[in-house]
Amino acid sequence: LKKQNIPSEYQSKATSLNNIGAVYQKEKDFKKALEYYNLSLTSKNILKNKPVLYSALLDNMAYCEFKLNNLNNLPELFYKSLKIRNSLKYYPGIISTNLNLSEFYESQKNIPLSQKFAKEAYSLAKEKKLSNEELLSLKQLSKVDPRNSSFYSENYIRINDSLQLSERQIRNKLARIEFETDDLIEQ
Repeated sequence: LKKQNIPSEYQSKATSLNNIGAVYQKEKDFKKALEYYNLSLTSKNILKNKPVLYSALLDNMAYCEFKLNNLNNLPELFYKSLKIRNSLKYYPGIISTNLNLSEFYESQKNIPLSQKFAKEAYSLAKEKKLSNEELLSLKQLSKVDPRNSSFYSENYIRINDSLQLSERQIRNKLARIEFETDDLIEQ
């Protein structure tokens, strides 16, 4: 990025820093992830140029703060992210923040609010036909709503099986194309 002359409105540096932070977050190194998220936020005009990225940074930072048990800015940081994502109608992000809020409230022993956010995530994922987000929502619902856990688990298994079957069919189709291509080249 430093060598290339990429216009700043693309926010390439901020995006890269966010991605590095996401890797550390996935590795559960929340402190290191926060460093990269904070660096990313120093980019000029990030909210104006890339509001989706800005809202992701807020949500990522809030999640790391939550995992580090630094609750000073929580849940407000989650809500700020959610407000931006709602205004953009960015559905995967809305679902993600709702699930993070559900997990946060679960940890605070506020089960009704935890269930509310998990149900909102599930409802939106189902409505928008976002299968992976639907799976994540069902998994969270089965944890925070034990009375209906078997219902959520059954739906999770059904959707997961369907996704695996679909992926297998795509892989088989690609393998068949590769085989036929090799066969044509040989002929």
